[in-house]
Amino acid sequence: MSLCHHAVVGVLLVHQGRIATAMRQRPPLNRAPSAGHVKPEDGLVTPFRFDGLTVGRLYRWTHGSAAFDLCAVRECREGTGFLIESGSLQHLLTYQANDDCAKVGADGEPGGQHIWRVFAHRIEMISQPTLTDESGKMHGWDFRSIGTLLADPELEPIWFDLLTEIQRMPESSHGLGLA
Repeated sequence: MSLCHHAVVGVLLVHQGRIATAMRQRPPLNRAPSAGHVKPEDGLVTPFRFDGLTVGRLYRWTHGSAAFDLCAVRECREGTGFLIESGSLQHLLTYQANDDCAKVGADGEPGGQHIWRVFAHRIEMISQPTLTDESGKMHGWDFRSIGTLLADPELEPIWFDLLTEIQRMPESSHGLGLA
């Protein structure tokens, strides 16, 4: 079982108000945007308190948002083949999930809830193939509206929660034209 710091990033690649998603080939076998765990090499190290409250076995990001930016760039490249620069990421939200991780925490205990940091990157022009399948992980990338994704029974449950929160945000706070 691999080590988990219970910090996760998600990257919404947005083109014309639609979000790139694909089907996972590993559990959970659902539709999702690019996402993954922040790794120690991204700069994640010490226990933390989220919004001033100690929550389960969560951990702190001691290097600020840089660790999340590095992880988001890496996850996007690994998951989609799409290369982005960390400075072009737009932070949308930080979300404490209600899930239970299958990995062992840095404290040696199994499980633990995730803190998600979701970013967006606007893609102005697309030439095919833009997004590539990550061998054994994701396949079948396409662009869908938030409404279509929220109605999809194959959408990964955590992404239902995250996209619902993003949909509640005023358009003026992100300017991505998400339909």
